[in-house]
Amino acid sequence: MASFRAIETGGYQVGSLIDGSFKRFPETFEDLGWQRTGRIKCGTESNGGFRNIAISNCVFESCRGLALETVDGGIMEDITVTGVSMRDIRNAPLFVRLGSRPRGPTGIAIGTLKRVLISNVTCNALLNDMPSIISGVPGHAVEDIKIRYG
Repeated sequence: MASFRAIETGGYQVGSLIDGSFKRFPETFEDLGWQRTGRIKCGTESNGGFRNIAISNCVFESCRGLALETVDGGIMEDITVTGVSMRDIRNAPLFVRLGSRPRGPTGIAIGTLKRVLISNVTCNALLNDMPSIISGVPGHAVEDIKIRYG
């Protein structure tokens, strides 16, 4: 099982997390809304799929939210996300997507997205109007997604 514990951030200058100085971008930094992209993302390139992943005890700050995406025919299943704190998120805090962009080998079917548990995730000081999103395609259900707090 893959496991992630991290601080994901787009609000600090490059290298300042590594050297421990945690230097924020200056107020005059031209943001354009898309440049600060730090986050944990599985997909969108997803032919091989994603299975048995645990993401726990992470902080997302001044960046994009968590993305779980399978759009090229891969299987995404048995994913657990717990104990995540998000601040100053610049797009959807949670983006869970089953899509049909078939960029893989010819004949690959639409993938599956199932058995995802998201618990004890908080998001404060959202920097946009975008809600969390769970999205599928007609005829292909996103299955067994549980979101709970506590």
